[in-house]
Amino acid sequence: MTAADAWSRVVELEGGSNFRDLGGYRTLSGQTVRRGKVYRTASMAALTDRDVASLGALGIRTICDFRGPEESRAAPTRLPPQNPPRIDALPIHVAGNLQAMLSDGKSTGADMRRALSDTYRIFVRDHVKAYRGLFDRLIDGPDYPLVFHCSAGKDRTGLAAALILSALGVSRDTIREDYLLTNTHWNAKLPYAAQMQADIRDALLGAHPEYLDAAFDEIALQHGSVDDYLAGALGLTPLRADRLREHLLD
Repeated sequence: MTAADAWSRVVELEGGSNFRDLGGYRTLSGQTVRRGKVYRTASMAALTDRDVASLGALGIRTICDFRGPEESRAAPTRLPPQNPPRIDALPIHVAGNLQAMLSDGKSTGADMRRALSDTYRIFVRDHVKAYRGLFDRLIDGPDYPLVFHCSAGKDRTGLAAALILSALGVSRDTIREDYLLTNTHWNAKLPYAAQMQADIRDALLGAHPEYLDAAFDEIALQHGSVDDYLAGALGLTPLRADRLREHLLD
């Protein structure tokens, strides 16, 4: 993937970041994921008027929000005043041990990386309902275009993007490249970040390959393969997989 190709997917916003079109990727069968249908992003709480107008021009109709209720209340999504998109709450609660590790003053960057890897395994095991809900909306005729997001658009959202691209037949290498683009396109300048040790800050705010690898390892351990996880846990039967490809592949 060239830098120009990566930037072509980015929707540049004044009050948001990491807003990217999931389309344009080639599948192993030679098809292309349609552009303008599915987007991934970080929080949409600080969008400016110009941002809201930009998203209105994209025609966003459905927003799938992976944040928990407290996150959503603290940073409500800013919507266009006219014909606002529908918001579907698909909460994935981030493991509380991360906050505890940040507070104890004893954890290292390596500790935090292990904890983030474990968090991705938890996503796979314990948050099937949310990811299955996303696929239900993608397959069963949602109002496209659709955008899915969490707070950073990195972890919960990153795994969701990886699962969608896997279901469409995109290569694992390309999926990893898409995941790592968060390191370029997410504005991670959070107020509390400057007070962290550099290695902890990097572990917490970076998209690292071992996190995504941990999720795929857990899928293999629990289900044998990504295809079996998609079919068994997420309900992507052959018929539903065909419908997903009809929606999203050229």
